[in-house]
Parts: sequence; C-alpha cells; structure tokens
Amino acid sequence: MSKEFKLVIKQDKKQCTYVLKDEKWRFEAGVGVKDEEDKEDQNEITQKEQEVISDLQQEQNKRLQIHQELLHEIRQLTLKKTIRMIEFLKSCDDFENLKRSLCN
Repeated sequence: MSKEFKLVIKQDKKQCTYVLKDEKWRFEAGVGVKDEEDKEDQNEITQKEQEVISDLQQEQNKRLQIHQELLHEIRQLTLKKTIRMIEFLKSCDDFENLKRSLCN
C-alpha cells in the first residue's frame, strides 16, 4: 500500500500542488489568483459578446420590421393605383371596346 503526500507551494499569488506517490513527485494542479482573474475576464468577455449579439439581433429585427412595413405600404399604393386605373378605364366611353381588345 503506497502513501500519498502533497506539497503545496505558494508564491506570487499562485499556488502549485505536487504529489509524492510511489516515490515520484508529479505536478497535480496550479491554481491561484491569476487563474481566477482569467476566469473572471473570460466571463466578462463572454457577457459582452452576448450583449453585442443581442444588440445586433434587436437591430436586425427592427430593420426586418421596417422592411415589412414598407412592403405593405408599397402593396397598398400599388393596389390603390390599380383600382384608380380600373375606375378611370370604366369611366371611358369606349371601355367595352378596350376590354374586348385586351381580352382577345
């Protein structure tokens, strides 16, 4: 049965752990304040990336909504123009002849 000993070295806000097992030292972990700061920085970067993505999605949604509103307006105007043209043509004296020539 082998025994296990741990050696913890602390220096400059870092902590390294070594383990003595089967008469050999091996590095087990290196954790310290620096690693925690790196994690916090990464979390902050990830949060900022998510905020930027969210802002871009909102902007895209606004543009899509404006585009849809414009298409609706164009369709309405086109429909109104078509109706006016039909009404004008109906009001013409020779509408029946025009209608026959267009249908043939």
